[in-house]
Amino acid sequence: MEEYMDKPEKDKKFNQFIRKAESVGQKDTVIPEEYIHLAQSAMEAYREDPDNREQIAQTMTSIWGYYEDISTNKTADEIGSEFADLGLPDHHVDINGYESIADKCNKLGEKIEAALNRGY
Repeated sequence: MEEYMDKPEKDKKFNQFIRKAESVGQKDTVIPEEYIHLAQSAMEAYREDPDNREQIAQTMTSIWGYYEDISTNKTADEIGSEFADLGLPDHHVDINGYESIADKCNKLGEKIEAALNRGY
């Protein structure tokens, strides 16, 4: 019987995302296309481990809020806004009668993929 083994820490999507975010955070400017690619990495990290949602979303929100050029692109600005919503604690995001966190994340992932497929 094959024993389940966790991925080595350095190979986890979350750690890859954090390294990319730190690299982006050291730049003087970040263009919308870079942000959308980082958003793709963020969603991959979320899908691998949804427990990191708040930290992923807060990281994306910080970058979105700091770099003004991101908001010059409507899609990148919308993506940043949706990450801001997802960065709130569960009891503020997962409210009865509204979309679940998983549904919101899935829709955001679809929006990111669509942006990448159409060229931002």
